[in-house]
Amino acid sequence: MQTPDVTETAAPSVAETLAKFGADDQRGLSDTEVQARLKKYGPNAPVEKQTNAFAALLQYFWGPMPGMIEAAALTALIVGDWGRFCDCHLTAVVQRSAGVLGGTRSLQMPSTL
Repeated sequence: MQTPDVTETAAPSVAETLAKFGADDQRGLSDTEVQARLKKYGPNAPVEKQTNAFAALLQYFWGPMPGMIEAAALTALIVGDWGRFCDCHLTAVVQRSAGVLGGTRSLQMPSTL
């Protein structure tokens, strides 16, 4: 098994990188170059992602567990097992309440990113 030659694929040196981007390691960029790059590329800042509050709240009610609870309640209703229907319905109510509380709390807290 041959070992690949990594000398040609190694990262460029600092001098090569500075030359590639037209920068000087002693002076940096001139004010005009900074303004030109800001105009061309924009600021070096993360883009804030806007989320829909209603969609974020609905995520608390979407998943396999709420679906299984609803399916069990519907099955118990069709079969006529009122005791299990009430159990499933109460479990669904608790799950919805937890979703509402979790969703409203997450909407009140600011995003960390």
